[in-house]
Amino acid sequence: MKKILSILALSLILFSCETKIEEKIDVNVNINADSAITLLRIKNSNPDTALVYLTLGGGAGWVSNVNGIFGIVSTNLLQGSFKLAPNDSLDYSTPDSLAIMGNISFAYAPVNCPVGITLYEFTLNNAGTVNMAQETIEISCVAGVSSLGRFTLYGGGTWEANQNYMNVTTIYNDSMGKNTGLVGVYPYGCTNCTNTAGMPTCITNPETPQTQNICNISRNANNSGGIVKIEFLGLINNQLK
Repeated sequence: MKKILSILALSLILFSCETKIEEKIDVNVNINADSAITLLRIKNSNPDTALVYLTLGGGAGWVSNVNGIFGIVSTNLLQGSFKLAPNDSLDYSTPDSLAIMGNISFAYAPVNCPVGITLYEFTLNNAGTVNMAQETIEISCVAGVSSLGRFTLYGGGTWEANQNYMNVTTIYNDSMGKNTGLVGVYPYGCTNCTNTAGMPTCITNPETPQTQNICNISRNANNSGGIVKIEFLGLINNQLK
């Protein structure tokens, strides 16, 4: 009987250790100091399975086909969706010769009017595209707030919004009307971060714009590497306009 109890105790210890290791791996796996490729990771931190849309910018020199990325199968080469179980994550590394530009949205494909969808936008591994290329990330609540999410940045060169916001390691959005002042976020209707010029016609009560250009987080594309993680925290459908 004592032997059985000892085995059970050992099993519980091993299980606990495995759980802690998995939590640590979520932060550190695939961060290779010698790699210049920035890894894109999507994680579902919501208790429900998430429907995730990937939309690409495409073009010569850029990833222009969603098929195979995160297991997507789609007849639309620039847009597709996949499901992500709770606490699960998926990684994507671009081919050496290609950059990637696009956005992630949750539950809905991107749309501005009449219901706006929150977009988690990125441009990665684009050092060879133009002179002085920048890797960039941002959260766009310009057309509405449909979800809560977070970017977390690990490894590679440091990210910044401006000289007042250096070494940015995480950005996140809040619900409708609460995004002014948040680094890395375009508030509702604030198409140019600090103003609302050219905002979608369906927007009638835009949020107060940012007081300085802090909506776009960037770094020299030659300092790429590490992980850019986009994390789904939940839907807030009642915030849709």
